Amino acid sequence: MADLLGINHLTLSTADLDRLVGYYTELLGAA
Repeated sequence: MADLLGINHLTLSTADLDRLVGYYTELLGAA
């Protein structure tokens, strides 16, 4: 969790956003 507040915050955020977008896209597609 410490890394989330560190230098890698932006990198992790970008990766998480990409995963979230794909996740919600699947939910919307399944719905």
